[in-house]
Amino acid sequence: MEDFMDQAMNIIDFLVEGASRAARLQFSENTSRLDASESEGEFLLFQSLLKMFEERIQFRLRVKVQQHNANIPIHRLPDELLIRIFRFYSLGNNHYSALHTIALVSPVWANLVSNTSSLWAIVHSDHPRRIYQECLSKSGTSPLTVTFNDVRSDWSRMFILDAYALSVLTHAERWRALRFTVTSPMSLEALERLLKVPVPLLEDLEIKYSIGTGDRELDIFPSGASRLRHLSLTNIMVPPGSELLSGLVTLTISLSQIPGLSAQQILYVLRACPDLIQLELRFAYQDESLIPPDTHKVDLPKLINLDLKLRPDAMQHILSRVYAPSCTTFNIESIYSDTRSAKISLLSEATEHLTPNLTKAIQRSTTLAIEISPSSLTFATNDASIRLLLLGDKFAPQTFEWLLDRVHMYTSPAGPSVSLRVSGADLRFSTICIMALLSRSITHLSLRLDGGDTRGLVTHLSEPCETTFKWPLPNLQVLSLLECREVSWKICCSWSRAEREEEGFRRPTNCRSGFLSCSSQKLGGWMRPRSLKRSLMRSFQRRGSVVFKEINIFNYQGKNIIYRSGRVVTAGVLALCSKSLDSAMRGLMSRLVWMF
Repeated sequence: MEDFMDQAMNIIDFLVEGASRAARLQFSENTSRLDASESEGEFLLFQSLLKMFEERIQFRLRVKVQQHNANIPIHRLPDELLIRIFRFYSLGNNHYSALHTIALVSPVWANLVSNTSSLWAIVHSDHPRRIYQECLSKSGTSPLTVTFNDVRSDWSRMFILDAYALSVLTHAERWRALRFTVTSPMSLEALERLLKVPVPLLEDLEIKYSIGTGDRELDIFPSGASRLRHLSLTNIMVPPGSELLSGLVTLTISLSQIPGLSAQQILYVLRACPDLIQLELRFAYQDESLIPPDTHKVDLPKLINLDLKLRPDAMQHILSRVYAPSCTTFNIESIYSDTRSAKISLLSEATEHLTPNLTKAIQRSTTLAIEISPSSLTFATNDASIRLLLLGDKFAPQTFEWLLDRVHMYTSPAGPSVSLRVSGADLRFSTICIMALLSRSITHLSLRLDGGDTRGLVTHLSEPCETTFKWPLPNLQVLSLLECREVSWKICCSWSRAEREEEGFRRPTNCRSGFLSCSSQKLGGWMRPRSLKRSLMRSFQRRGSVVFKEINIFNYQGKNIIYRSGRVVTAGVLALCSKSLDSAMRGLMSRLVWMF
């Protein structure tokens, strides 16, 4: 029996280490050798030994599995990091189902999800009662995010919402964020009753009402919410005297279904929020006759993001009274399309108040990115952004001139890199307005035109200034022209002519012309293939070679003629292929990157 035990233990070792099948066969043969006439005691001893062997096998297998799982890279991540990943994956209305999907991946993940209370701290009224009850139970003492969505106002829906409200109300001391979307006066009254409880942990409150409360102010949190930091109200009047405003860092007010706030009310609310970092105001402003003649300024020293969607009179009034020296992101949208001169003047006065912030941003920036369309302008530096969206064609010229004049005025001597993009089929502003940004100190310029009338810009960049060839950007080092068909070609021709006829003229040391489309039918006589060839030959005479980074010439007489990237074309090579090049230019050249 002792020999059998030793042999069985060896078999177990082989089984765990990988020779399981052979070991099991040998174990079966040895057990069959037992003599049936042996005593019952020996048989019981054998049974106990067999049970011990099974337990030992199971133990060693568990150790092997644990060692294997520990070596998997995903299992070496700290639990804190995995929980962050799970939380990010489970964002949204399908939070509950996402958690169950994660739990199906492995027992380790299932255990982690089940025992992490913060993952269950999101409850939604759209979930069945069993689910949100499970979330309330598993969340333990973690702060809660509660969503109340009244998508329908029928009685069955209200019954469900009442049951949900009663369930979450017992956990009011754990509310950290509340999201309410209500569509009926009945739901709004229920909401007011629900909010009459102490909420010591509340930091984020969002209430959306699709109808609007009119002039009635909601009695929100009479017990106080001292930790409230984020407030968003849609079609609900702000209670100006409420204590919940004092600690806000973000405030969003959108009033589209009610008359709106007076200027005095707006400034009173802002004065109660000295720590604001982000402010968004979008509503139908009351008539300008309600604007008081004189109002003290409102200091918002921490404000960084300002988003306004107002009429020009409201814009002018608020921007003239709000002092925000640290503000770097402006999203200014006019919702009034009246083109009368009085309205235009008000809008110009409003944007004038952005000058100090714009000046500071430009002076310490190394890049400028400006995008212009018929109704909008976006201006960005390294750490600042200004976006103006204007409805009304006559707003565009004055506003563009205002901004670009200041870009020209306050550009630092070092010269930032400027990226300008102009889009729109019918741009109704002067080219001089665009060129105001082209300070003589600029060293880098990227120009992108998406359609529009660019003849004025072509003239300014390519034609002589007064009677001589003077390049308007004497310090320019890098010029990138993207999707500028006419501009690219005219500038190239003008520079070649200026180099021949004007002493001391120097083109930029690094000029890239991208997406240059050449077609004699489309662009007139000055785009003839022979003109291109003569210009290339002059470049060869001066520099010895021209690098074609990518040329695609296609659909010429049913044949595809392609020149690919990186070829250095010398004068001799050009002489060999000049006939083909001359013919191909009568077709369509879709892409050309020409490095001088």
